[in-house]
Amino acid sequence: MLKNNWTSIKINIMKSKILFLLLGILIVSCNVNNEKTAREVYTANRLKAITTAYNKKAATMEILYGNDVALNNLIGRPDTKANGAIYKLITWKQHPDPNWHYVNGNEEVLSVETVTITNITNYNVEEQQPHAKTNTEVNDRISYITGLRPAVMP
Repeated sequence: MLKNNWTSIKINIMKSKILFLLLGILIVSCNVNNEKTAREVYTANRLKAITTAYNKKAATMEILYGNDVALNNLIGRPDTKANGAIYKLITWKQHPDPNWHYVNGNEEVLSVETVTITNITNYNVEEQQPHAKTNTEVNDRISYITGLRPAVMP
């Protein structure tokens, strides 16, 4: 009888150890850090998305945002500069999406370029990697940003 009780106690202790081990694994697995899957999002406030562009060589993606004046200008007469237009070109670094094969997603914001057209044209670069440094480069970036064609919705 004593032998059966001792065997029963050993089995209960083993069950308790397995239960605590499984509980520990569950707790540890719930605390996995998912920083790599977090994406940086840019808030465009009241600006509308106009178009997107991708550069496979540089592994970047761009989204052009603009106000109504900028959007209507690009749709109507893109060769002119409309007074009151605001353009924001956001450039992200791309990385492979871990949830989808052959799909890239945005990672970190590389630059935010703003072109504001009033009586004069202003160019401003925020974030880490400015694109233009000389006057010629600034004018080329302004022409590039204001010359992007809007995406067409059917």
